[in-house]
Amino acid sequence: NIVSLSLSVPLGNPAYSTRVRYNGTQADSTGATHSVGLSGYMPGKDNVFYSVSQRYSEQQQYGGDTSLQYQGQRGDYNLGYSYSAQSRNLSYGMSGGAVFHEDGLTLSQPLGNTNILVKAPGAADVAVSNHKGIKTDSRGYAVIPYATPYRVNRVELDVTTAGHDVD
Repeated sequence: NIVSLSLSVPLGNPAYSTRVRYNGTQADSTGATHSVGLSGYMPGKDNVFYSVSQRYSEQQQYGGDTSLQYQGQRGDYNLGYSYSAQSRNLSYGMSGGAVFHEDGLTLSQPLGNTNILVKAPGAADVAVSNHKGIKTDSRGYAVIPYATPYRVNRVELDVTTAGHDVD
């Protein structure tokens, strides 16, 4: 027989998606196990997600996990660490895309089936609205992955991140 309780409570500003989680399980064979965690986006960084959790059981087994995920201009990156009484694990990874076009190569986040190449000459490091972590490169190029095929996809540069010399 197993009895389980799981709670997830949002905290603070909904834009940060901060949540505190609790999981508790009582099983006849293993006893009670508890896990508490916190996760969300870093304040002021909507492209950096973190997660931290700790667990403990009646059998004196403990462990924890922590991770960071970053959606950057030239790819997605992740870093994680987990531990238990028996082991320690470190993990890391990156994924991204590369688009060749008439003016060269533009690196991006992982590509989807339909992608958009933005060309804005002279507009370096300008954020693309509504796309986490995507900015134009030093030549004014950016790639927006996972566009909706056969539909109008609205693309806007965030003028508040453009320099005063960008028109």
